[in-house]
Amino acid sequence: MDYTFNTENFNKIISANVVPNNADGLSFSLGEIDVTIKKPYIDLDGDEMGNSIQIDNNNGLLLSIRIVKNYLFAHYCDDKTYNFKQLYQDSPKEILDFANLCWVNIIDEMQNPDLGKDPFELIFKGYEMPHELKLLKQFQDDFGHYYADGFMLRAEDKSAVSSWSENPDYLVRLVPFALANGTGSFYAIWNNGTEKKLIEMPVVVFGDEGGVHIVAENTLQLMHLLTYDTEITVDFDKTYFYKTDEFYQESDDHLEYVNWLSTNFKLNIIENPDSIIENAQLKYKEEFDKWFAQYYSDK
Repeated sequence: MDYTFNTENFNKIISANVVPNNADGLSFSLGEIDVTIKKPYIDLDGDEMGNSIQIDNNNGLLLSIRIVKNYLFAHYCDDKTYNFKQLYQDSPKEILDFANLCWVNIIDEMQNPDLGKDPFELIFKGYEMPHELKLLKQFQDDFGHYYADGFMLRAEDKSAVSSWSENPDYLVRLVPFALANGTGSFYAIWNNGTEKKLIEMPVVVFGDEGGVHIVAENTLQLMHLLTYDTEITVDFDKTYFYKTDEFYQESDDHLEYVNWLSTNFKLNIIENPDSIIENAQLKYKEEFDKWFAQYYSDK
């Protein structure tokens, strides 16, 4: 596909397999710009909708591209009245430049083989995504992320772990996948260089103030720790979970999570999270610390 702004290229974009046949369409971001592409669909009133590309620069400028009576039109709105104007060659230059740039970038993005895929699944590219995390992601999509204090599955990129080192040999061995607490700590799976699957590899917590510790032998153990329903504390020399009955407030969907975990994995509420952390560290701490020290030292 070339970059010509015409009905042929518009129809190629709209009819692409990656664009769903529903009212939601395909949404993605180009930096700070949000794009939504919709195939034609019939709404509840029987009217034809969609068949459009909507662009929002999140700074007050909206673009709408659609075909009307076999002609391709672009309209823009740059005020809060949502009064759309047709885009012409003599329209403001900055808006024309923005529209042209978006059109080119959209065509490029449509060639991206990962377009339309769940961003969370993409962080496991090159690995087999742990089955229990697939199920947990579905649970989170259904119930929201208020099921364990401070925790949320999230599509983290490598920038999260690059604060400690940007060495490619270091980055390739870590898969950050979840927030750990409300201050910016996060969990990552550490590929310890064995032939095991990712599902069997240890989980590390990276603290927002610098501490880095083995916390579980695998992702399922971490999910068991979440039944304690308190966010993890990450100090430089240790990591732990702590709560008191006086201040504890159950997360909104914690009971649903506990029941879900019991049904799917036969695991019940944990009473002593320290034992899981201690056993995981007995098994992996020395090995991990030695590996990690090749790339980072706090001395």
